[in-house]
Amino acid sequence: MVRNKSTVAWAATLGLLASSPAWAEDDQPAAVQDIVSDEAGGTVQDVQDVAEAQHDEAGEAFPVSGSLALTYRFNHANLVDNETGDANFGYQFMWLDAGVGYDITKSIGVSASFTVEKELSDSFDRAPTFGGSSTRTVRQTQLRDVSLGASWSKFATIPVVDISFSAGLGFDFPTSKASQSAGTLLITYPSISAAWSWNDLSLSAAFVYLYYLNENPTVEIDCEVAPQNCEVSGQDTGNPNALHTLLLQTGISYAIIDDLSVSMSYLLTNSYGAVEFADDEFTSEFAQTGQQAGVGSHGTDFRISYSLFEKTRLTAAMATRRSLFTNDGKDRTQPFYDSDSNLHHRTYYYFSLSQSI
Repeated sequence: MVRNKSTVAWAATLGLLASSPAWAEDDQPAAVQDIVSDEAGGTVQDVQDVAEAQHDEAGEAFPVSGSLALTYRFNHANLVDNETGDANFGYQFMWLDAGVGYDITKSIGVSASFTVEKELSDSFDRAPTFGGSSTRTVRQTQLRDVSLGASWSKFATIPVVDISFSAGLGFDFPTSKASQSAGTLLITYPSISAAWSWNDLSLSAAFVYLYYLNENPTVEIDCEVAPQNCEVSGQDTGNPNALHTLLLQTGISYAIIDDLSVSMSYLLTNSYGAVEFADDEFTSEFAQTGQQAGVGSHGTDFRISYSLFEKTRLTAAMATRRSLFTNDGKDRTQPFYDSDSNLHHRTYYYFSLSQSI
């Protein structure tokens, strides 16, 4: 792939924010869950490794590039038996990702990407979270948010230690039904990353700031579409949309041989609401007041990637995403595996086949 590695990393990894910024599981906006859950099929370090190798191979022959990726993902709950005899309490998804990039200069590029999502099965606990019924009704195939991005790779380098810095700017447009239903108008996210490599070992760190432009500070229901929900909560649910999100990710990768590499990454994120609730004489002593903030979430990815052909790569991964604290708020959680829940549903697996053009 000809486009520079920063373009690919930030457009493909951070650009596929494909659901609304309403507060979701573990008190983070659903848009951020798409980043931290790797529903696009890769993380910052993984995409950078792929893009760098492809860029080195292609050289500067042609400034336009394209990519396709097919990803299948399921969580650990699919593998757990239960008393009812139904072993599939988890979710299963497939994504088709497509992207195009253009190198303006050797280090500056722009890109566009989109994703088509197909849900294969859904669990009981996820359906209400996404506004569906309490049964395992599979959602229809849908287009997720369309992303545009720009990047500036290696805009600065620390000479002695050879640490390079890159920057990016992305925009997500609410083409998905989830974003439209939450009243999302635009999501923008500047980012900065640092990378260092020695022989076959690479280290990276990335910081992303996301800002959400919302139609309303709280989630509102379309009463014409869902009148039964309006009877319960009214049009305005009072549930705050996200306004800001901070995200930090670090990664390490090692090339075992030319076509085979392994990598690990750790991610930490937290979100803040778009509304502040008043504290006056009418406020209950049990009410939440002021600006709303999530409790934070974190997780890890373990990946192995193999180049089947010159521009074709297969990736297999295990990842975990969970709240920073246990349900009672007393203890920190470990980010490597969901050992707390009976279904271990916060740990998931994915397989991705990508092709660059």
